[in-house]
Parts: sequence; structure tokens; C-alpha cells
Amino acid sequence: MAVRVSHGFNAPFDASLANELLVQFEAMNDFYFYSLYAQYYLLNDFHCNLLRTDPKAPVIVDHLKEYLDSVYSWGRFELVLFTNCLFVFDDKYISFQYHESVESMWLAVNSSNHANDLLAFLINGSQLTFERHDKAVFQEFFSELVKVTRTHHDLRAILAVKIFKMLQQARGGQDVIKSKRQILSALRTMGDQGWIKYIKKNS
Repeated sequence: MAVRVSHGFNAPFDASLANELLVQFEAMNDFYFYSLYAQYYLLNDFHCNLLRTDPKAPVIVDHLKEYLDSVYSWGRFELVLFTNCLFVFDDKYISFQYHESVESMWLAVNSSNHANDLLAFLINGSQLTFERHDKAVFQEFFSELVKVTRTHHDLRAILAVKIFKMLQQARGGQDVIKSKRQILSALRTMGDQGWIKYIKKNS
């Protein structure tokens, strides 16, 4: 089912798939199926600019919050769900869960997958809060990214830090033509269209 949903993200919205996920959730009372439904439905709303007008969206978001708030000690499932749905939460809630549920997870990193999930959370959070111009919450994410570059020397974190430093300088009115050109050239070599689009949109 997860594979079908993953493929569905790159195709037109399929109401029958969304309904099937809800039926599975109701039949098995397993929040996993609701999480797939929520991600599939809300991401479609996001791409279609319907998040603010679709009456179903806030109901789904509330269900996600209820679940996340009910889990005392988050695991990979909760972290990935939160990361994938960051765009539907306000900055206050993101900051709260960051400190309440995610920070302590760094102390329990026990696999490369776990570390990758945490890094994805930091990068997604930095991207979102930078776009929202929330300096305080962005700084929380960015500061942690900088720490990762010093302790784990992860190339993805190092690249993200360089990008955000350049974007902050551009937003502050500094000349970043040279550094921007160098970063974009490296990203093209890597084939990273996601970052390329993000930089062009935010600089």
C-alpha cells in the first residue's frame, strides 16, 4: 500500500486510493493507514493550493496532531510522519514538537536510517521556516544543522548549511552571485533538481 501511495504522489489525485486507505484504517484501526491517507490527501491539497479552502484539511491536521501528541516517546514512524507533513503545521507547533519530541531522539540514534530521518527533518524544517520568514524557528533548525556538520561531517548537511548561508546573505542584500553560481553548478552535477528549484525560488 505504501508503494502505491508513493507512486501516487507523482500522478493525478486518485479519490479511490484515498478512500481505500480510509477503509483500511477503519477496518484495522491501524493509524499507519490513516497516516498514508493524510500524507496523500494533504500533499495533493498543497500542490493544488487548496489547504486554506478545503474543509477536510483542518480536520485531517487535527487528527495528525492528536496522534502525535498522544505518543510519549517518538520513534521513526512519528518522526517521518511529522517531517513529511511539516507544511501543514504552524511554526509554534513545529517548534513545540521539535523541543518536546525530536531533540531527545538525537541521543538515541542507533542506525543510519534513524540518522537520515533526523537529518531530513532538519533540512525540511529549515527549508519551510526560511520560506515562511520565521527567523527564530529557522535559527533553531539551522543551528542544529551546523552542529551536524561538525559532529557527523555529513555531506548533505554541509551542503544545506552552505545553501542557507548563501540564501541568508542574499536576503540581507549581499552580493551572492559568485557563491550562488558555484552552488548551482555543484547541484547540477549532482542532479539535485529539488535544491536548484528551491534556490531559484528563494533568492
